[in-house]
Amino acid sequence: MLMKDNYFRIKNAYSKYNSDSRPDLEQICLKSLYNFIIESKGEITKLINAYNYEFTFEELIEIYNQSTKSSDFKKKISIEKLSNNFISSIINTASGIIYYEAVDVLDTFKTMLECVKNRDGLVIARFDEDEYDFVNYLIMIFRKVFEALNIDTDLFLSFPYEECDFSLCDVKICNYYEISAKRNKDFSNDYIIYVEDNSFMEIANNDLSLQIKEHPSVRIITGKVEDVLSELNEKRYNAVSIYTKEPKIAYRMINEVHSDNVLINTSLSFARHLSQENNIFVETKHIMYKLEIWLWR
Repeated sequence: MLMKDNYFRIKNAYSKYNSDSRPDLEQICLKSLYNFIIESKGEITKLINAYNYEFTFEELIEIYNQSTKSSDFKKKISIEKLSNNFISSIINTASGIIYYEAVDVLDTFKTMLECVKNRDGLVIARFDEDEYDFVNYLIMIFRKVFEALNIDTDLFLSFPYEECDFSLCDVKICNYYEISAKRNKDFSNDYIIYVEDNSFMEIANNDLSLQIKEHPSVRIITGKVEDVLSELNEKRYNAVSIYTKEPKIAYRMINEVHSDNVLINTSLSFARHLSQENNIFVETKHIMYKLEIWLWR
């Protein structure tokens, strides 16, 4: 099964893509894809004609233009400096690993562009091997560009539908037996305190005592960030706080944990109620952190 054997490949690629500090890497990747597609016009046109697709090369380019002209990724919906020298911000991050049923070639291309643009990983479920020579060709183009930019090529994986288990993916987009796009993880009202650095344990315990009356399920967890993310990302949470001295670990939690609130070295009392964007490829989060630890690079 796909997820049992290969989930950690794509999860690792996704994590590296989101941790990459190169400015506007997703935009650089999209521009490189455009150049590669333009250079391959002759080969792409032959493939379109060979399979009698009812679209043209120009329509493919138009989809690229429409899909890339704006982006919700890293959009700061609000940002304010608080009196205690903290920054409070509502911002969009990647949704995670997208499961997508490839039925229509053009829609598949659009989904691939959305995943690059929003730094999501992508699992493509194929139904008919003969029908998907063009999709496989597109995947080859994307993976060549990834390789040229030193992005892990496992960011996009494709498998026959019957080998795909979507249960571990973060978003499920169906186009075959049903038509739907939804977030795939159950929501939990639990409040989580992650103590990555034990020097913060007293502060964390004080916050636990403060929260437990209103949120009886609040709990403290410890351990390596990879293990904590693996445990937490089985669900979506209302609020997660993390106590750490490492900006890179805080940055990973902001990007990768599925929580409406991600609070760095501060109390769960600052959690807010959020409404998610209609864009299924991004997650809206409220984050708080000290001004001197500016994590968005």
